[in-house]
This record gives sequence, C-alpha cells and structure tokens, in this order.
Amino acid sequence: MGFNDNSKTGEYPDVIFQPLSRLQELTIDSFKEAKFSSGFGAMKSLTALNLSGTSAHCNIEILYNDSLSVFNSSSISTLDLSSCNIYKMHVDALAPLKHLKKFNLENSPIGLHKSLQVLHGLRGTNMSSLNFKKVDNEYFSIIDRIYDEQLLSEYLQYLETICVSELNLAENNILYIDLESLFNKIIKHKTQAIYFFKNLIRKCTMCPTRADFEFDICLCYADRDWREACLAVAEHLERRHNYKIYLHDRNSIPGEPLAESIMYGINNSWKTILLFTHNFIDDGWSWFTVQVAVSAVTWRTPYRLIVLRDPRRACELPDCILCVVDEDRIIPMPDQEVETSWDDLVRLI
Repeated sequence: MGFNDNSKTGEYPDVIFQPLSRLQELTIDSFKEAKFSSGFGAMKSLTALNLSGTSAHCNIEILYNDSLSVFNSSSISTLDLSSCNIYKMHVDALAPLKHLKKFNLENSPIGLHKSLQVLHGLRGTNMSSLNFKKVDNEYFSIIDRIYDEQLLSEYLQYLETICVSELNLAENNILYIDLESLFNKIIKHKTQAIYFFKNLIRKCTMCPTRADFEFDICLCYADRDWREACLAVAEHLERRHNYKIYLHDRNSIPGEPLAESIMYGINNSWKTILLFTHNFIDDGWSWFTVQVAVSAVTWRTPYRLIVLRDPRRACELPDCILCVVDEDRIIPMPDQEVETSWDDLVRLI
C-alpha cells in the first residue's frame, strides 16, 4: 500500500489489517513517527515488513523502543527501512523482532554510530545480513562527521554480541578503524575478514576506478615542452601501452578557455602527470595547473598525481605537491632510448 498521505504523525487503521492473519509480506507507507496499533499483532505469519522509501513513501524520522512492539509475536525475518528519513532510533527499537535475520538501513541519514547502537536490541542473535551502506549524514556538524567517520571500540562492541554473515558499511567515509578491537573481538576467521573488507572497501562506489574516467592520463606541460617532452611521453604511452591521453593542445575544443581545458582534462582523467621542468616553472599557467592537479587528489583518489622531473636539470618542487605526492611517485622523465626506463611510470599508472 503506497502513495498515501504519510506526512503526518498518526496511527495506521489497524482494523483493515486485522483479518490478514496469513499475510506474509507487507509494503506500506509510513508516518514520521510510525505507530502500529494492536490490529497488526494478528499478522502472525508476517515474514517481511517493507517500509523502504524505494518501494513506498517513507517519512519515518524516529523509531522508538515500542514502535514495533506490536510485532513481537510475528515471524518477521526481514525489515527494510532503506531510503527513509530516519535520524534517530532508540537502542532497543529492534528488540521486539525476535526472528529478524535481515535488516536494511541503507541510504538513511541516521549516521554510522547510531546505526551500530541499534544492534543493542539484537544482542545474542544470528543475523544473515546487516546493510548500513551510506548511512552517513551530510548535515552533521564538522566535528560530528569526523567522529562518525571513526570505527572505535566503543561502537564495534555492538557487533561483539551478534553473529552476522554479511555486514555492509560501504560509502560511509570511514577514515579510521580500531583494528585491534576488530580482529580480537569481532572477526574470528580469515573468511570473515575477507568478507568484511570486501563490503567496506570494494563496494565503496565513492572510491572511483579507471572505468569512471574518460581518459587514462592527463599530461600537463609547459608550452615550450610541447614537442621535446610532451609529445615524446604521450606518443610512447599511447603507442606502446595503448593509454588514452588528454593533451589540452590536442583535445580541447577550439576557442575553449585554457583554464577550462586544463580543469576538464585533470578532472576527467584517472591519473595526472606533471612534466615538471624549468620551462614548467616559468610557464604562466603552471601555478594554476598545479593547484587544479593537487585539488584533484583526495582520500578517495590518493595516488592520482605523478610528477616527472628532468634528470638533467632537477628543480625544487613546491610544498603543495610534496604534501600530497609520495616520494615514489616523483620519478625522472623516462629516456626514449631505454625501454626499461618506462617501467616505473607504467607501474604507477
């Protein structure tokens, strides 16, 4: 039952549902504060309760400890609260669902820590799936966001008392994990560790892959290095390794401002290579190019920038580059005549 007026706080007309004692799956719109009356208690055979915003209209903002208490005699094994407006759940909100096996909270702005606290009501249970993907809240204060991006022992403890086959914490901008608590208290077997990090990291679509970009490489250079350095590097990488390379002199639209061309190339390329020569330092666009290239390096793409230096006339790199580029990604410009000199560059790409 969907597409109803669910913007107000209220109770469902449970008289309508009371005769449905054999109903097994229910998808329904929800109020801001879900209050299920006693008539729902007659649904002893109910196995799946779907309040998801992807299936119906979900305006739930708060789930109290007694919000689902009417279902304590039901057989609900699947609860879907994905894409709701939930920002708060009391710690024992799920306790009435004694047969719960699958819980989906994906894309609800409750925050990671509050999601884990809800597991208090599931302690001592065996779960097949917990989906807390993308539950971070962009409206949190900066301090709250930084704190919520850390998986500390005080929040991992909620996972200690349950057994779960699949835990999805992807797309929550997690910056730190208390690995000691994770491996000593939570993950007991190698297969569990593989599955945990697969869901945490590899499913993280916010961490882009090569397929997400139009070009393999954006080659940034000084105008005076166009023929000697730029074309030599570009031709070798395209011919020998089949890379798709962006050169602003070649790929930009006629009449397009140079600033826009540089930004387009860097932002739409998997890697950015700076040909850092004395000509580059003297070039009028070098500082702008460096700023755009450095800004493209984020925690999601930390190895995006590569610096090639002229081995004959090495020049000092600015601090803004040294702050985001590891030493092993600052290498001499390869020699056209020595094939093995290209190995380090190809490895970094």
